[in-house]
Amino acid sequence: MTPEGIPNAEGRPEAGILTGMSPRKPPAEPDRRDEYVAEWVLIALLDIAAVIYLVVSRALGIGIGELDVVAFCLLGTTLFFALFGIPRVEADPAGIRFFRRGRLRWSRPLSDFARLSPGLFGMQRIVFRDGAWVWFAALGPEGTRIADFLATLPVSQPRRRGVSTRADVLDLPLAALRFPGGQCIGCRRPAETVLELEARRGFTLLLVGFFLVRDLEAPGCRACKTRRTVLGLAAYAVPILTFVYFLFGRGLAPMEELEPRLRLVCLCISVAGTLFLMNWGARFLDYAAFGVAPLSLSADSTHVRLRVRDVALRQALEEGARGEPRATESARFELG
Repeated sequence: MTPEGIPNAEGRPEAGILTGMSPRKPPAEPDRRDEYVAEWVLIALLDIAAVIYLVVSRALGIGIGELDVVAFCLLGTTLFFALFGIPRVEADPAGIRFFRRGRLRWSRPLSDFARLSPGLFGMQRIVFRDGAWVWFAALGPEGTRIADFLATLPVSQPRRRGVSTRADVLDLPLAALRFPGGQCIGCRRPAETVLELEARRGFTLLLVGFFLVRDLEAPGCRACKTRRTVLGLAAYAVPILTFVYFLFGRGLAPMEELEPRLRLVCLCISVAGTLFLMNWGARFLDYAAFGVAPLSLSADSTHVRLRVRDVALRQALEEGARGEPRATESARFELG
């Protein structure tokens, strides 16, 4: 079957096609050519800047390796889009639509949707019941909205909603997560500010790593927010101070023969402590300060496992998850 949705010889769509095409003829509307032109204007401006940089850097002999790679990748991406077009996916109660070069190529009803299949670096596939599929980036406002919308459909994730195997852990769609307003989630006093929590999936090895992050906002008081800040400073002080001793602690050991071993132990504590805090520290600090902590983000970035100490708050969150889906914060990448 061709990308325009023409069926194969048997009259059925073929599984595994890049755009998950459907044999249904696309309707004439909507048309996204104006938005398509605006996207190309922005790409052209970036390409012009890349070409100017490459010409000037070569003329002056001051090329920077990293910027050269970025410039060539930008020009290569533009060539790819020029050959194959800029794809775009839309999903809402009216159905799922695929655009290329600003024109609607195919449209399918929500009843054809089967599941989300997560890929790498925020890419996901919308898989249909007949095996066809289409890729989209589940990042930014539009991509996050599509992923959250599809995850709330009954056929999408029937097993996730509700309580997990642990009594104090909830497994809920982010689009259905609602913290009770007016009260701090940590101490139940009147809310005075907003507490920012992060549900993350990924890892870091100090210099190399990545996280896919979904931000959660909850009502809180200034006392709990200050307590979280103090706990964070105290936790990071341990690896920082041990590293300072490793660098400048020569001659401070009680016995001279213990100094090399003590400095080595301090270095190990510093590295291990920093790795632990950067990967898992936030969940322990949030739970200690607020009694609420996001434990993990699902592979498709639409569900969060939330540990909640207070029984009444757990019940309120479960009750709120039965309501209508709401708008959520965009998913984002953190590279390091």
